[in-house]
Amino acid sequence: TVAAQRPVSPVSAEDSLVRALLEWRRRRSLLARLPAVALLDDRALRAIAEGRPADVDGLRLVPGVGPTKAVRFGAEILEIVARYSRQDP
Repeated sequence: TVAAQRPVSPVSAEDSLVRALLEWRRRRSLLARLPAVALLDDRALRAIAEGRPADVDGLRLVPGVGPTKAVRFGAEILEIVARYSRQDP
């Protein structure tokens, strides 16, 4: 018998953005020599992908980010979000 093939679910733009944010966090944590979750936890990254903040003030409102992390990492995160927002408005 032939094994049934599972349908391949398409990857959403939000999933792609989450993956990009996870990769950013991994690289950034290596540079800082910190555990990845010390930068931002998975929930915060998913909330960023879902809300797609356009500026540091919007990023600050994401649960788990706060003012210090928004200022420290904001430009990098917002550049990633903007790149994915241009691809999938």
